[in-house]
Amino acid sequence: MAKIKRTKKSLKAALSSTQARLNKNKKQAEGAAAQTLIQRAKGAGIKVKGTAKSRRSIIPFKASDKILLIGEGNFSFSVALLQHPPPLLEHLPPANITATTYDTEEGCYAKYPDAELYVHLLREKGARVLFGVDATKLEKTSALKGNAFDRIVWNFPHAGEYSGTQLDEKS
Repeated sequence: MAKIKRTKKSLKAALSSTQARLNKNKKQAEGAAAQTLIQRAKGAGIKVKGTAKSRRSIIPFKASDKILLIGEGNFSFSVALLQHPPPLLEHLPPANITATTYDTEEGCYAKYPDAELYVHLLREKGARVLFGVDATKLEKTSALKGNAFDRIVWNFPHAGEYSGTQLDEKS
């Protein structure tokens, strides 16, 4: 009987070919199993939705909106909105953003070391930053009187005691 001489290259090619064939068969089997499940579900009267659709991003703003951000902690959300906006908000004018916090300016900087930099960036770009704004009494905030906003956003206010920091009651 003649010996078959195989080289390294032919073994590598044979392995690669076998792996590709096995992967193809596996995908076909998975597809067939999925179709079987769909057919069984339909037969049992269960509504089956088609393939999963990609999610549409949900952006609650338009580039023309005047936005009031209340309860802004260290102002990182406001900065992100201006520096790294989603495509739909690339042309949002910084002047359309008013960012507020309950804290005094000094208290904010003491509580959040990075806040001073964020406030500087916001003001430099032309956004409005207000301190000492009680989000539960906006109508009594003189700096906001006479302003109309298309969107008012109160990001989830944190409770400092749960985040591991000791903050005053109104944070």
